[in-house]
Amino acid sequence: LDTLADLGSWLDIWSELKGGLYLGEVAWLRNHISMNLFKLGRLQFAFGKAESDVPEKNIKKGDNVIEVHIPWGGALIKEECERSFEKAIKFFKEFYPEYEYKCFICHSWLMDGNLKELLNPESNILAFQNMFEVFNPEESYNILKYVFKWDATKESINSYVATSTFAKRVQEWVNDGKMFYESLGVIEIDN
Repeated sequence: LDTLADLGSWLDIWSELKGGLYLGEVAWLRNHISMNLFKLGRLQFAFGKAESDVPEKNIKKGDNVIEVHIPWGGALIKEECERSFEKAIKFFKEFYPEYEYKCFICHSWLMDGNLKELLNPESNILAFQNMFEVFNPEESYNILKYVFKWDATKESINSYVATSTFAKRVQEWVNDGKMFYESLGVIEIDN
């Protein structure tokens, strides 16, 4: 039920964008219904394959991994995230013992090293980021979807009202012509 509750979040997001009842991100939501993704505490975990090599961690493209996803809503409190990782390790060991994986991975704007310049050092986002070793940065403005609205782009950024200090800093960063990144966060697991 916790996993399926995410459907309501996507219904809300897309209904607001479309101005009427609408369910978007259907391809993403297939993960929930097909039991490829599970919400365990604060975080979501999915079966996955490494999308790229990470030689520093002996990860090769195609290796089994557990993807970490962050559902909408609620603060990203480090202790809650740590409990989610503990639950995930137990969950996959109990229900999917045949699935061998090397690590948790999180490919996200939350892994952008630039966030250290925009956030308070005690921020929950930075605490979450610091749980991972970060690799393979790629230019991306996906942060705008999460900080503003799902249809936000660097070209439309000034049409949004910054409702937090962080949002204001993100907006200024874009207006200054600076880049954001998505990176791959890795947490190794001893199975």
